[in-house]
Amino acid sequence: MEATEIAALLRAQNENALTETAARYGGMCLRLAQNILGSREDAEEVVNDVLMQLWQAAPNDAPQNLEAYLVTVTRRNALKYLEKRQAFKRGGNAAAVTDELDQLLCAKENVESEYDARTLQNAVRQFLLTLPDEQQTMFIQRYWYFCTSREIAKNLGLKESKVRVTLMRLREKLKTTLQKEGLL
Repeated sequence: MEATEIAALLRAQNENALTETAARYGGMCLRLAQNILGSREDAEEVVNDVLMQLWQAAPNDAPQNLEAYLVTVTRRNALKYLEKRQAFKRGGNAAAVTDELDQLLCAKENVESEYDARTLQNAVRQFLLTLPDEQQTMFIQRYWYFCTSREIAKNLGLKESKVRVTLMRLREKLKTTLQKEGLL
């Protein structure tokens, strides 16, 4: 079923909407949540919560881009879930990913206001636009979707060592760019 048909079912509060949403987007959301949480059971719980949020929001505020909405809400809910169980202390893929960027951006100390956060977001967005497609994909898969280097290498048909080295160089390049702009 097409996304527009699913959105129409959601607006009409047709119960088939959730079944169709899960069939079309459930696997993607589950992989994302599992990449962040490291647990299939926890990921399933997050995805169920996301579907419930979608159901509750749909009649009044159906998303224009269902896939983008689901990815964003899944990511946000998984990170909140992770914070609640304090998994950052225990490690895991999400902890490694956030540590990589936190070391670079020192986000907790340097970004204290909404304005600073938006300025930093815009700078990272502009940085990404300067990168070749393959490097953009690597960066986004690692720091948005929490994919491992192995997964990224498989997705792009590259060696894992190339992905690791490229990500390290991209972090250094981002650091240099942010320093030049006075954001670090």
